[in-house]
Amino acid sequence: MGNKSSINFKPSKQNNCEHNDRTLKPSYLRGTDFICSCSAEEARKKYNDMLLSAVETYTKRTHQAPQFNEENLRWSAVCNITSEHTLEDLKNLADYYKEKYGFQCYQYAIHRDEGEPLFLDKKKTKPKLDKDGRQVYRVNYHGHLEFLMLNERGCTCFKKKDFGKKKMSEIQTEAAQILGMKRGKFFSDSVRLDHNQYRQEQRRIEQAQEIAREETRKEYTDEIVNVILVNEKLQKDLKENYVSKKDVKAEIEKARKEWIQESGHTAEDYKKLRALNQEQYKTIEELTEKIRNLEAELKAEKEKKQPDRQPQPAAEPQAPQAPQATQEQKQNLKEIFEIPEVKQMAKNLGEIAVTLNVQPDQDGIIEPKKIVDAAKALKAENSRLKTLITKATQAIKAKLKKPLITFTEGLKELLTWQQPDRQTEDQTPHLKNTLASIRNEISDLYRSQTNSEHPDRQESEQPEKPKKSRGFERY
Repeated sequence: MGNKSSINFKPSKQNNCEHNDRTLKPSYLRGTDFICSCSAEEARKKYNDMLLSAVETYTKRTHQAPQFNEENLRWSAVCNITSEHTLEDLKNLADYYKEKYGFQCYQYAIHRDEGEPLFLDKKKTKPKLDKDGRQVYRVNYHGHLEFLMLNERGCTCFKKKDFGKKKMSEIQTEAAQILGMKRGKFFSDSVRLDHNQYRQEQRRIEQAQEIAREETRKEYTDEIVNVILVNEKLQKDLKENYVSKKDVKAEIEKARKEWIQESGHTAEDYKKLRALNQEQYKTIEELTEKIRNLEAELKAEKEKKQPDRQPQPAAEPQAPQAPQATQEQKQNLKEIFEIPEVKQMAKNLGEIAVTLNVQPDQDGIIEPKKIVDAAKALKAENSRLKTLITKATQAIKAKLKKPLITFTEGLKELLTWQQPDRQTEDQTPHLKNTLASIRNEISDLYRSQTNSEHPDRQESEQPEKPKKSRGFERY
C-alpha cells in the first residue's frame, strides 16, 4: 500500500470519546464518512468496568489499594490507515497491544471525513480548485484508539521509563506489520497534530486566505474604479465633440423616408444606410455627406449593371379590355368538340337546355350559367307548388271535419281559396295537373263521406277504387 504507517500516543482529553463518535462535530469536517465501535456513553461505561475489575483484582492479590493517578491511565492513539482498512483491522491492532503490553482498548473509530486543503503556493493563499470551482482536499484517513493503561492484574503498564524512543520505534514497526502498511521513517522529527492543534492550524489558514481575498478584492476594486473613470471621461468626450446617437438616428430615418418616396431601392441598399448608424460623426454635415456619397455609389452600381437601358416614359393607364379569342384558339376549340365524348356531353347539355327553355346566344353558344339559373328557377317553382299542395291538403282536412253538402259546393270552396302569390290556373301546365289531382281526390273523399252517411247505398253502389295521387300518399 502507498501510505506510510504511523501511530502516536498522547494523554486523553475529556471530550475524546465525543470526538470519535462525532457527538461533537469539528468545524473542519469534509463529509460524513466515519465508523465508531461504540458511542461515548458506552465507551465510558466500558472504561469504568475495566478500571473497577483491575482494582478489585489488584486488591485481592496484594490485599492493599493500588497506588496510581487516574489521569495518567487514559491514553489516546492516532494511527494512519488507508481507505481500505476497517474496524476489524483496528481491533486486531488493539488486541495485539493488549496481549503484548497489557493496554486495554475501550473505544476505536475510523475517520474518513477530515482532510487537508490543497494550495497552489507555499503561503497557502491561493487554494487549488476543481473544474467546478470547489476547493480540493486531500483526505486524511486515520484511526483513533482509546486505551486504559492498566492491565487486568491492576498494574500500570505504560511507564515512560519503559517506553523510550527504542520501544516506541518497535511499536511503530508492529503497527505497520499488523495494518499491512509501509513503515515510516525511523526516529523521525515530524510532529503529528491532534484535533485541537489541527483546528488552530485550520483557523490560521482561513485567516490567511481571508487576508489574501481582501487584498485581491481591493485590487479589483481599484481597477474597476479606474475603468469607470476612464469610461466616464470617454462618454463626456463623445458628448462634447461628436453628434449624439439620437440625432444620427433621426437624420438616417429622414434619408430612409426620402428613399421610400423615390422607390427603386433594394433591401441591401437600406442595410448599407442603417450601417451608417454605427459610426461617430463630429457634425451633421459629415453624416449628410456620407449619405450623399452612398446614394451616388448605389446609383453608379445600378448604371454599371444596366449600361444600355434607356429610361422609358411612364405609360398612360388604359382601361382593361376583355380578352378576345384568336383564330388559333377557335381552331383548337373546334377540334376539342370533334371528340366523341365531348360531342355527346354537348348534346346532353343541349337537351337539358331545351327542356329548361334556355335559348342560345347569337353565336349559337349556350352559356352554362344560364342553364344553372334556369334549373334554380325550376327548383323554386317546384318548391312553391309543393307549398301550395300542402296548404290545399290542410284546407281539405279542415273542411272534412264537417260533412260536405255537395261535390259542387266543395269544389267551389277549394277553387275560391286563394294563395297569396297564386295567379290564374292557366299560367303553367304544372299547376293544371296539380289542380286535376286535387279534383280527383275531392271526388273520392266526397264518395266516402256519402257512403258513411247512407250505409244502405253501399250494397247497391260499388264504386271503382280510385287511384291515389302521388302527392297525397303520405296522408
